[in-house]
Amino acid sequence: MSDADPLPIYALAGRLAELYRPEGLEPWRARIVHLTRRWLARDDARLHWDEGTEGADDHAVKLPLPGRARPPRWLGLDRPLDGTARLTGQALLNALSQAVGQMEARFEELDRTVPLRWQRSLTPRQTQVAMLVSSGQTNDQIAEQLGISPRTVVRLIQQIFKRLGYGHRGELAAERALGRPPTPVHQRVPDDLFDALEGLDGLEALDGLDPEEDDAPDTDPDGPFVEPDAAAWSTVEPDPDTEADDDLDDERDTET
Repeated sequence: MSDADPLPIYALAGRLAELYRPEGLEPWRARIVHLTRRWLARDDARLHWDEGTEGADDHAVKLPLPGRARPPRWLGLDRPLDGTARLTGQALLNALSQAVGQMEARFEELDRTVPLRWQRSLTPRQTQVAMLVSSGQTNDQIAEQLGISPRTVVRLIQQIFKRLGYGHRGELAAERALGRPPTPVHQRVPDDLFDALEGLDGLEALDGLDPEEDDAPDTDPDGPFVEPDAAAWSTVEPDPDTEADDDLDDERDTET
C-alpha cells in the first residue's frame, strides 16, 4: 500500500488510539485533520472548530459526525468518497465523533485546572510539561507520553522555572493546587505559632482588656500627669522642716 492509498478498514482499529494522543488543543486539532486526510488519502478533507468557519465553507459533500451538536458537526469533502476510502470513512466518522467529544471534555477540564499565570506566561508546550510535572510524573515518563527526548523535557522544565521564578518541581505542584503562587517560606507564619502564644502566661488575662478601663494609679511614672484637686492642697499638713528652710531662704533674700 502506498502513502496515497486510503487505510483499509481492517487496519483502522489499530490506529484509532492516535486520535487521543495528548497534546495542546491546537496541535491536537491539527493532528486530527492530518490523520483524517492521511487515512482517507484525501487532502481535501476538512474539519472546522467554530460556527463561523464551518458555516462559511461551502462543502460539496458533508459527512455528518454522529451525535455532534457543535462544530465540527461534519467532515467536509470536495467530492464523495469511493472504494476503500468510503468503507474506511464510514467507520472513521464514528471514531472521530467519539474522539472529539472526549478530547474536548479533557481540554475543558484541563483549562479549569491550569493556573491563570501559566496560561499567560508559558507556551502551550511548556504548559503541558508543567501540568505533567505538577502531577508527579518523571522526566522519562513525560518524554514517553509526549514523544520527545528526555533532554528536551529537561530544557522545557528549565524554561518553565525561569519564567515562573521557581527552583524545584514541588512549587509547580503547589501553584497548581492553590491556583496561585505559593507563599515564600520566609513569609509563612508557622502553623503552631498561635498554639504557642495561647500557652503563654498572662495572655488569657489580656483577652478582653479594655484600654478605656485602665485602673493603673495616677502616680505611675509612665502614666499621664493628673492635676490634683485644689481642695486637696488645703488638707495637706505643713512640714516643719520644709517651712524652716523656706524662712531661711526668705531671710537671705531680704539681706541681699
